[in-house]
This record gives sequence, structure tokens and C-alpha cells, in this order.
Amino acid sequence: MNNFHSIILGIVQGLTEFLPISSSGHLLLFSKILNIEPPSILFDLILHLGTLIAVLIYFRKFIIQNIKNYKLIFLIILSTLITGILYLIFNSYFEKSFEEFSYLPFFFMITSFFLLFFYLKNKRTKTLNSISFYDAIIIGLFQGIAILPGISRSGFTFISSLLVGMKEEDAFKYSFLLSIPAILLSFLYKTYEYIKNPFPMNSSNLILGCLFSFIFGALSINLFYRFVKIRKFIYFSIYLFVLGLILIIIIF
Repeated sequence: MNNFHSIILGIVQGLTEFLPISSSGHLLLFSKILNIEPPSILFDLILHLGTLIAVLIYFRKFIIQNIKNYKLIFLIILSTLITGILYLIFNSYFEKSFEEFSYLPFFFMITSFFLLFFYLKNKRTKTLNSISFYDAIIIGLFQGIAILPGISRSGFTFISSLLVGMKEEDAFKYSFLLSIPAILLSFLYKTYEYIKNPFPMNSSNLILGCLFSFIFGALSINLFYRFVKIRKFIYFSIYLFVLGLILIIIIF
């Protein structure tokens, strides 16, 4: 991997971590396009660090204001716990899905169809302070499904928040607040794996990957919010459907 690859993968990670189009799926796809190995444990760790910093900075004021909102904190922990349990139960299948590139287009298309629930005319009156433990469990389950490459974490958590009746603004906040422990735990897990099997890597690759994932991560959060406000989720759905269709034609 050279510096150019690091920049491209940093941009891909930053944009797709928070836009509802799947970062894991696009990193897998671009690794194929660039004809390189999927990101190493250390490089993947650094990419996640960049996006974690981006979301913490973007929501810094909201986080500080709600530092003593114990119910909200508990709900986020509950959703994360449910995701973790799902991962532990189906860990072997999740790991296998990253090795089978042929699964990727179908997961992209599943996300494409799921995003259309944005336009479902269900009752959306719940706020961050009025959602229930049951709602948090449901959202956590959908986040667990999004471990699969091609299934968007931000897309599945945002849409599932809408499906349990949250207002769009609150669903946006919950989805992105939920990304903090998700990315942090992934970061810690990758750190643990790297400590077990350390290996050297070009420092410029790491710096560039982290920098670009941070910059484009911050941009993508703002872009996601704009698409929520103008109600144009159909663009993401069309993009993923067409991408999935093209990959099916190429692979099969």
C-alpha cells in the first residue's frame, strides 16, 4: 500500500462511515478496484480513529449538554450491548461474509431497499427522551445486522429509529451518538488484535489515512443531515441498487 492508496481509503472510510452506503462494503470494493489487500488491522484501526474524532467534534456541544442525561446514556449502552450480543452469536458468519466478495452486491441492494422506509408515513413523535428500552433494543438489533459488509450502520440505525417512531432530527442524533461506542469498541478490538500480532507499517500511510478519514468523516455527517432535511434519501437507495446490479453483472 502506498500513500495514494492510503488517501483513497481514508476518503472512502470518511465518506461512507456516516453516509448510509456502508463503509465496510466500500472499503472491500475499493480494495478490489485498487488491487490491494483489504486494510490491515493497524490501518483499519487508524481509519476508525479518524472517523471517531470527527463524530466527537461534530457532536461535542450536544454530548456536553447531555453528559448527565443518564437515561439516554443507558439507552445507547443498551443498544450497543444488543449489537455486541448479536456479534458474539453470529461472529463466524460475520467473519465469513468479509471473505466472500460475491455477497457484497446483495448486501448493497438490501440496504438500498431498507432506505426506502424513510418515506414510510408512520407516526414519528418520539424524542431522545421519550424512546423506550424496547426501542433501544430494536435499534441495537438493526445495528448488529449492519456488521455485514454492504449493510450500512448509519442507514440501518437511522431508519430503524424512524420505524420505532422517532422524529427525524432525534433519529439522526441517536444514530450518530450510537456510532461513538460502536466505533470506539471496534477501535479497542482492533487495538487488541494488533497488540497480539504487531507488524510495522509506513507512518505516512497511517497519518494520511487518519487525516482524510477525519476530514471526510466530518463532511459526511453534515451531508447526511442535509439529505435528511431535504428528504432525498432516494438518491442513496438508487446509488446502492445500481452499484449492486453492476457488481452482480460483473461477478456472475
